[in-house]
Amino acid sequence: MNKKISIQGNYAKKGEDIKDGDIITILDGGTVVQGQFGEQKTFLVKVVSGEDMLLSLNQTSENNLIDVFGDESENWVNKQVKAFVMPQMVKGKRSLVLYLADPSWDWDEDGDLVPKK
Repeated sequence: MNKKISIQGNYAKKGEDIKDGDIITILDGGTVVQGQFGEQKTFLVKVVSGEDMLLSLNQTSENNLIDVFGDESENWVNKQVKAFVMPQMVKGKRSLVLYLADPSWDWDEDGDLVPKK
């Protein structure tokens, strides 16, 4: 048996608390929790409204932040990141997906988030 650990708190909602183009601030180095689909890293972030909220990152967002800030998430504390919120098909259902990246990044012609040239 594996014990599931969850973090109780106010989770940010994509498209409501965090909108496309928002700049948010990472407030802690994150906590690894066992989620519905495996381990997830959950961070405390400050959203545009000024509220501190919890946010679980997808692997693409983690990879983007590692590329910019390094692989030690403690080094991400107080860093500002840009939110990219877009509708996508996820498991056969249209859902809002949130990606985080450096504020200078944008989409390229292949649909990847990359540093602007």
